[in-house]
Amino acid sequence: MCADFQRRAASRHLDEGITWYRYQEMHRNIPSMQERPITMNRPRGFPGRVIFDHLPKTAGQAINAWLVSTLGPGCAATSLNAGHRELISRLGGEYSLISAHMTFQGEGLDPRYQYATFMREPIDRAISWLFFVQQNHSADDLAELWHDVVEFIESDGQSSVERLGQIVNPYMVHFGSIYPTPASGGAEELSKALAALENFDVWGIYEAMPDFLGDFAGLLGVPAPEKIAKVNVTRERPSAGRASTRLRQRLEELNSLDLEFYEIVRSRYAQDRKRWQRPAVQAPGWTPIDRPVAQSFNEPAFALISATLESERNCKSGSTLSFLVEFALSVDVPELEIGIHIFDSARRWAFGTNTTMLERKVISVTPGTYQVRYACVADLPDGEYTAGFAFAEKLAAGVRELAWYDELVHFHVNRERVVPSIGYAELSTAMDCYRISDRPAGPVTDAKGTLQAPAAPHDLTAGATYQLVVVLSNKSRQDWVSLRANPINLSYRWLDQEGKIAVGDGLRTALPNGRLPYDQSVATSMAIQTPEQPGRYELYALPVQEMVYWFDNCGFAPLRLSINVQPATGQP
Repeated sequence: MCADFQRRAASRHLDEGITWYRYQEMHRNIPSMQERPITMNRPRGFPGRVIFDHLPKTAGQAINAWLVSTLGPGCAATSLNAGHRELISRLGGEYSLISAHMTFQGEGLDPRYQYATFMREPIDRAISWLFFVQQNHSADDLAELWHDVVEFIESDGQSSVERLGQIVNPYMVHFGSIYPTPASGGAEELSKALAALENFDVWGIYEAMPDFLGDFAGLLGVPAPEKIAKVNVTRERPSAGRASTRLRQRLEELNSLDLEFYEIVRSRYAQDRKRWQRPAVQAPGWTPIDRPVAQSFNEPAFALISATLESERNCKSGSTLSFLVEFALSVDVPELEIGIHIFDSARRWAFGTNTTMLERKVISVTPGTYQVRYACVADLPDGEYTAGFAFAEKLAAGVRELAWYDELVHFHVNRERVVPSIGYAELSTAMDCYRISDRPAGPVTDAKGTLQAPAAPHDLTAGATYQLVVVLSNKSRQDWVSLRANPINLSYRWLDQEGKIAVGDGLRTALPNGRLPYDQSVATSMAIQTPEQPGRYELYALPVQEMVYWFDNCGFAPLRLSINVQPATGQP
């Protein structure tokens, strides 16, 4: 292992940045020099660097899944949430493509990367985000954010938006934060966001997703996908056109600049994309790359006898690590280069050096059995590590690799902590645990109770969504508690005039506060959506414990309302 080789490998996380495949080429499965295949016969990793920057609920996760499956998890990082600079610093040396919901602090776009982004109509995106938080999460997941979103939806947008930045001109905030130029007033903010978008190499809009996927595939040099699978789909949500008038009006107020921005972007999309369109690619010029697994090789002239850690396997940070390796050679080696490399549990290169870099030459090695000892200070973060060793013969024309072993010794580093803990950070911590009920929570087995509507409607419009005020009473001998795996929701069915099920599985409304103790009642507002076809229907509403059963299977008396569903405006 020559010094140049070691330096190039050890600099994976520095400015040059090495993809996982280049890293794999440098030291995996290395045959003798005479047996190596010529480079042009090898698959190659994607040669560029790309950042896919996208906001939540713009199909970014679905596009990212296509990128990972096409490029391979060794080249494309899975979707993340972090700062722009942090992502490049942390992942730029490992991945060719970084995909993320990222934030900027006025640092601009990195000239070493090509950038792509994707946008969605602001009101549709906002509604999707709101109902995704409400339907796909719970208060246990998102704490105050979940309650704020639910309150915003139930109030038709009249509640506070202090913590709801994702529905207040997010495009203006995002693109406006890329460059440091200050902007005062809506016109300057709009101009700044549009100017920032001009610096992206590829961008697209939701209504023209196939065009964007084709353009993005052209940038990467891979065939365009016929379609991509949906990911993180919102369980239940109204379309933008079917949201309540008050909610839509409020979202339009909150996103007035984003709506103007998107209209400009959409109007010029066809013309702008001519700048980056490339001929369609029939076959990729490289193959997908997975992260490598630990491997080893050795020439016939070399034999490894043992590799041991003379110090304790569990060592304290700052203590001395002593590695002893015993090996044999059956040929003369004028100069033998011996290296050590240490990887962390994520297979990242933590440390590496060799006898050439240390200026400790091992010369005139004759056939025989040898020991080599490496001692180093364990100045490493907490975690699991492996140490491996490499041996090479230095020649006038280069090097001849004799052996490479990735994982010969395992050890664990512990840092002295004031607060007993694990991980790379040490945080001041307090905890408390107390009982909130003497009754264990579990799946509902006694569902005796009622659901009533104090002000029941008689006439509703077809295909519309309403909030129905109801009172839920628990008359059982068991607390009803939403479990993480089996939440309790209010839902409904629609029965036609013959008593047949017209809609069997309605919208879901979470049980308020996630629990209802026995012999208590709670008033709430539940979402209902009327059938698409006008007619006379019966609303049959009741709780359901997901993946367990509907409560009418265990003693519950559902709410039953006769509703006249009238045609929508313009509907025959």
